[in-house]
Amino acid sequence: MRDWAISLLRCLECRGTRLQSRPAEVVCETCGRSYPENDDVADFLFRPHAAVLRERDAVHQLDREGQTVDDHARDVLRRLDAGAITAPDS
Repeated sequence: MRDWAISLLRCLECRGTRLQSRPAEVVCETCGRSYPENDDVADFLFRPHAAVLRERDAVHQLDREGQTVDDHARDVLRRLDAGAITAPDS
């Protein structure tokens, strides 16, 4: 990334202005957060944590199946008792 552009950017995590361009990434020297860089452009898009994505997918699955959280929990416990737990249950 070009030096003149780095001085205009701020870290999304800590709002720090001490960013450093490294090969294939831009790194905040204040908090250590890194942002991927493609073709001399830093990617500052928000990406939620993996746990948030799993929880969001679980809620969407419940909505698609038309179950309440209690119904789903009972179904998972029945499968667990029967030894028939499935990958989406974990």
